[in-house]
Amino acid sequence: MGLLVTLVIFVAVFVTFLLAPLLALLLGYLGYVVMRPRSSGSSGPAPAAGAAAGPDATGAGDPPVHGFGAGAR
Repeated sequence: MGLLVTLVIFVAVFVTFLLAPLLALLLGYLGYVVMRPRSSGSSGPAPAAGAAAGPDATGAGDPPVHGFGAGAR
């Protein structure tokens, strides 16, 4: 009888330790899905206040990107 109780306790603890990380991942994913911002139909951040969308004020468009630090635009 003692061996059977020991095996039942061992299996219960073993299964709990297997399922706990999966449950934590599931809860984290559900939290991410609920808390992420809803998309408003546009793909990307909104332009800053006063910024023109598309070409700049002269109508010439953006200057060519080259040189040091060009990737930081």
